[in-house]
Parts: sequence; structure tokens; C-alpha cells
Amino acid sequence: MKIILFLVNTHKDKYQLFVKAGRKLGIEVQIHTYQEISIYFQEQNPSQPLLKIAGQNLTDFSLIYLRTLIKSPELQMLISQSCKENNIPIMDPVFSYQEPFIDGKAFTYFKLVKHGLPIIDTLMIINQNKTQIEQLKFPLIAKASSGSQGRDVYLCQNKEELTTIVNKYSQPLLIEPFIKNDGDIRLTIIGDRFIAAIKRTSQKDEFRNNTSLGGKAVAYQPSKTEIKIAIQATQVMNYVIAGVDLIYDQSLKKWLIMEVNRAPQFTTLAPISGIDIPLEIIKYFKELIRKNIK
Repeated sequence: MKIILFLVNTHKDKYQLFVKAGRKLGIEVQIHTYQEISIYFQEQNPSQPLLKIAGQNLTDFSLIYLRTLIKSPELQMLISQSCKENNIPIMDPVFSYQEPFIDGKAFTYFKLVKHGLPIIDTLMIINQNKTQIEQLKFPLIAKASSGSQGRDVYLCQNKEELTTIVNKYSQPLLIEPFIKNDGDIRLTIIGDRFIAAIKRTSQKDEFRNNTSLGGKAVAYQPSKTEIKIAIQATQVMNYVIAGVDLIYDQSLKKWLIMEVNRAPQFTTLAPISGIDIPLEIIKYFKELIRKNIK
């Protein structure tokens, strides 16, 4: 029996839809937390530590999906290298590299712009270096590189508001021009294939379009250009699953990438699109397992 392992931080119950999807497709899906991992280092086998999850050997699993991440580059590297040595596919391929995975917007922008993809012009500002604030134009957006679901994102109308935000954070902040919009779009990509999209609009007195903050979402049919950008962004980040957020800049007359989310939520997308996202993900993983065994 082939087994897919989902590794998560907490709240295993949230992922039961994936377990049900596996049953429909005749494959077992197990959900475990990082706290259930044990690693044994043995003198007789120094190059390959024995990694166990809830008492099961790593080799009992056919594919590993790091659905959420633990803030331990060391553990991340041990898991990814163990998978590589045992020829077990690990999701996403970015984890197979000989370097820690950096989950942050700044690093995402660095990779996207390096490959010529359209992003919002962004300045990274450090708390101790506030001289750059004097040269900025307002209104603008300030956000933490590690933020998600619209958290740690601020609309600043003047220098005083931005200075207050900068003083709140010890980590660097990303500064972007505020783009007037009637909403943004989220495209879901699985295995280089466009699955579904929604358009999100903010509620009154809120500049963020996130549905987690009360924004409204409707089904959306993206153009070939929008789909191409989303697929290219997913490939550049070396992901197989991604939620790519785009916004249209009227002044530039082009779509810009706001974010590439490695583990997008689907609670809004699935009912609006009518597509069973967990089923599509497990279907893709099952095919990867089949190809890896050949």
C-alpha cells in the first residue's frame, strides 16, 4: 500500500479532507506533526540517520508533503536529505536543494525578478536605517516579509505613519507603492496546470482584499497571460502547488505578482469553483509516485 505523508505543525484535524481524497483514489494519506519525528544517529550508519515518524520508518512512505513548515532549518534539511537519499519524492522540489528553504516575500521577489517576472517595485528597509523614509512617496504599503493572510500589512499615508510601523518591527519591512484596484486575483496551480481562480475584493474601509479579512470572492476566468504568469512564478519558485496572487496596475497596464503562496488555503476557492482541491492534489501526488517507481 502506497502512503502519502503530510507533515504539519498542529491541528491535524484540518487536513482530513486530504485523507478522504486519498480513500477515493485508493491511496493512504497520513497526517502527522513534526513533534512526532524522531531521528537516530548511529555509528554503523553515519551517512544516513534513521528517521521515524510516529514510530514508522521514513521508508514506509511513498511521498512526503511538508504542508506547513517548522521554524527549524536543521530539521528541514535532515528531512529533505533523508528523502533524497532514500529516493522518496518530497514536496516541494525546492526542499531537495543543499540549502535551507527561506519562506519569505523578499526572497520570493528576489527569485521572481531575477527571472524577469513582473513584480511590484519593492524596497526593503531596516529599522536602524530610517534615512530612506525621507525619499518615499505616499500612500504606500509596508509589510513584513514573513506575513500571511493579510497580516502584518499596513497602508501608510505619510512619513509619521510609516515611522510608527517601522519602529514596531525588529525585522526588515518591505515598502511598496499603493496600487489602486478593484480587487486582485488568486490563481491555484498544481503541477504546472491551472486549476481554478477567484477574484477578491475588499470590504468597505479595508484596503486588503483577503477573504480572511472579510473580503468577498467570486469565480474568475483568467486570461492566457495571467495563467502564464502564474505558472511561470510557480516554476521559478520550484513549487508544484501554489496560490499566485496578481494585481493589475492601471498606470503600467500590466499584471504584477503580489505573492506566491507555497501552501495555499482552499476553503474559499473550493466551494466557489466547485473543484475538489484536495482531490486534485492527491491525484497529482499519486501520479508522481507512479512515475517515481518506474
